[in-house]
Amino acid sequence: MPRGERSVNPFLYLDRATPVHDLDPRCKLLVLAEICVLLLLFPHPLALLPTLIGLGVIVGITRSLPSLRRLLPLLAILGGFSFTLWAVYAGGAHPLVWRVSRESLLYGLGVALKLDGMIVAGVLLLATTRNEELTRALVRLGLPYRLGFAFSVALRLVPTLIGVGATVVEAQRARGLDPLRGDPLARLRKGIPLLAPILLTTLRNANQLAMAMEARGFGAPGRTSLVELTWRRGDSAVAITASLLTLGGMLARRLGFGEIPGLPGP
Repeated sequence: MPRGERSVNPFLYLDRATPVHDLDPRCKLLVLAEICVLLLLFPHPLALLPTLIGLGVIVGITRSLPSLRRLLPLLAILGGFSFTLWAVYAGGAHPLVWRVSRESLLYGLGVALKLDGMIVAGVLLLATTRNEELTRALVRLGLPYRLGFAFSVALRLVPTLIGVGATVVEAQRARGLDPLRGDPLARLRKGIPLLAPILLTTLRNANQLAMAMEARGFGAPGRTSLVELTWRRGDSAVAITASLLTLGGMLARRLGFGEIPGLPGP
């Protein structure tokens, strides 16, 4: 295996022996949806803390920090952009500077936390669930198999591109060209020639995948699955607990909890 692929693991999944890894993927999909609902319910950032703390606990249980660490720049950029945008345009009854108000700062912080929290929740799902298990869960939930397979291939595409890119960079370094050195403009200029081998390798892999699918009778009737899902008592307990917490959050929101006083309505 090339040194570039050995030094960087492009896949988010982490093989760990944890209770979350052992959950049925359908249960994890349900919990993911309910986490997103809880994050979207409340505008005030303080009202989001229980859900965010819960996410932090799950990160600790699953030991999935290595997968999240690679996304920290993305989380910082998206969170910072959302915070700045809504802090300027949300308005409020107590202006501070220019169009920024106390209410808009709180709302912007809440939006940033919601966005980053949902990304973290999605990464946790991918870090604790194999692609095959996730695809099987989607099919068992009613998604057509072809769409489920396309979803699985899409999940593999980004890590594959990262691995191919790392291999190409190592090959360029072996020839005396380091695309990752220099100022940003120089790195961008050096990176353009890398697109051709990455694109050609991706097309070749796609052609090989198509031939492998045909050789294995993709789309033929009587299809079997290597992965079989089993719903256990632990899955029921987690699903019921998450559903009760979501219902409690919806009730609290209906009673006015988590609002930002002075924030203009939609």
